[in-house]
Amino acid sequence: MKNGKSVLVSDIDGTIIYFSLPSSVHSWMSRHRACLVLFLPVLPLACFFYLLRPRKKSTKIRIRQHREDGGRVVIFSATENMCLTRWIIRVWLKLWCVPYDRLVLRPHHMEINDFKLRILREEKCDILFENEPDIAFYLRDERERDGICHISISYENRFFIVRFDDY
Repeated sequence: MKNGKSVLVSDIDGTIIYFSLPSSVHSWMSRHRACLVLFLPVLPLACFFYLLRPRKKSTKIRIRQHREDGGRVVIFSATENMCLTRWIIRVWLKLWCVPYDRLVLRPHHMEINDFKLRILREEKCDILFENEPDIAFYLRDERERDGICHISISYENRFFIVRFDDY
């Protein structure tokens, strides 16, 4: 809970968007930033295909309901923080009418698990939506070490819902 509002933090690839980019793609992009300029000729086509990726209706409904109930919504992605990727994701969220208060992308050279854990701590997360089981259980275990007493985890519609109650 942050400023009296319940905070929902959700991953985007594979959780809000049906198709997840493999982590190998994120790693390759991170290691070869300078080479990305070679892909400029196909960039419009890549952006077009990214925007066509459908959203998971059940996730969007839960996010919208959380927001209507007065909660805060933070969306994060393991995609590296570059101006173009931030812009494409924002356009996708607007195109598919997914409400959010904050969009956070992974800083260059930061491990995915460390990045996501940092966001959960910063935002004082109450609910997490994550599609990767290894990451969901890692984050649950780390929050237990932080002293969160009551943590529940469930699997619905091909993603994990982790609830953190620190009362």
